[in-house]
Amino acid sequence: VKAVLPDGPAAAAGLKPGDKIESVGVSSGKKGRKRTTDIDRPRDLEKALAGARVNDEVSVQVRRGDKSETVTVTLGRGL
Repeated sequence: VKAVLPDGPAAAAGLKPGDKIESVGVSSGKKGRKRTTDIDRPRDLEKALAGARVNDEVSVQVRRGDKSETVTVTLGRGL
C-alpha cells in the first residue's frame, strides 16, 4: 500500500501506507461464494477485484511489520 486516502474505504478499514497485501477474498455470485486470491504483484489485485462492485465487502489479509491481519474493506467508487 503506497497511500491511503484519509476519508476513503481503506482508511476506514484500518489499512496504512506500508502494509503489504497478501491476499484478497471477494464474495461473488448470488450464493456469496468467496474466492480468495494471493497477491504477489499489483496486477493480481486488479484481477481479484475485477468483478467487485461498489459497497461489496472484501476481506484483505495484510502484513504489517512481522504481523499479519485480516481487515474488511467496503469498496467505494474509484477516483
